[in-house]
Amino acid sequence: MSVFGKYVNDWNKNSGTQFPINIQPFTTDKGKDSKKIVDTLTHEELQALTEYEPVKCKNLEARLISKNIFLFQYHTGGIRIQDALTLTNREIKPNGLQIRIRKTKEIELFPFCFEQVDCLKRYYPFEYNLSFQQTKVGNLNLDPIVIIQLNRIEGLGELNNLNLSDVIEISSLICKQSSTDQELKEFIKPLFELEDALKEEITSSFFTLLRKRPQSFLFPKLSWDEFKDGYINADNRENTEKHEYLIHLAEAGHNSSLNRIAQDLGIEKMTGHTPRHTIANHLQQEGYSLEQIQKVLVHSNINTTKIYLKRRHQTEEVNKTVSESTRLFRIKRNQGNRRGF
Repeated sequence: MSVFGKYVNDWNKNSGTQFPINIQPFTTDKGKDSKKIVDTLTHEELQALTEYEPVKCKNLEARLISKNIFLFQYHTGGIRIQDALTLTNREIKPNGLQIRIRKTKEIELFPFCFEQVDCLKRYYPFEYNLSFQQTKVGNLNLDPIVIIQLNRIEGLGELNNLNLSDVIEISSLICKQSSTDQELKEFIKPLFELEDALKEEITSSFFTLLRKRPQSFLFPKLSWDEFKDGYINADNRENTEKHEYLIHLAEAGHNSSLNRIAQDLGIEKMTGHTPRHTIANHLQQEGYSLEQIQKVLVHSNINTTKIYLKRRHQTEEVNKTVSESTRLFRIKRNQGNRRGF
């Protein structure tokens, strides 16, 4: 009725008629939708989802896939569920994931991050283990000052042979001991920088190995055999009615699993669209401008972006990227854990 009313009012205004149409009888009783505009997770709820491990349930694997897809969407600029479900390893490029947005047909490049690897490693254990084992501190191009600082840590051993697990273990120990030994605090920052550098190297190696696999969907939610004939050419995909039906079924099953996860975690609601709402609001809280959030979500109209935000937006100019947002997520995620000093 609101759309009808708009067109009638435009006609009344521009037609020059002496007898404007009165639409009040049709719109007087039209109330506003009291439903909350968007469903979004807080940082605490997102952390709870990250740590979520289903137990003693029939559809355990389905819940794990849905959890990982949800988190992957969030860490990949809040891509739509349809784009996550149909993402193949051919979209892996040297500097990120090149995704053709199904809704707008635009192509957007999203940066890699270790959190994406966390979401995928369950389905590609060989590629993950190989990347993890081959990545040592000696493979990194570290600042000499950082190397000097790290070599001053007693009991560190041969620095070049350390892997990510070793660095995390040492970092955790240093954090605990720094509460009673103030001199250890100077090692915390270089250890965290070393950990992030190792994660970045593992991420690069992991996605390089995934790119070399035979073409398939990244997540095992849809059957590649059902789609491969129309998906060989990533630049010219046309879904048949059968494809759309299969995607619809996969999305419905995904939402069902998310609903069960939400019940387990005491979260009001989660759907395949919640990651987009969530990252939009998190970016807003971190100081992104409305225009920057629009670019991340690949919205053609900025008014659509406004709908995603629950509060009035502060249009501060900042110089951040999705990668920086991921770094802030890691800090929030580890507050109260081993980094909570």
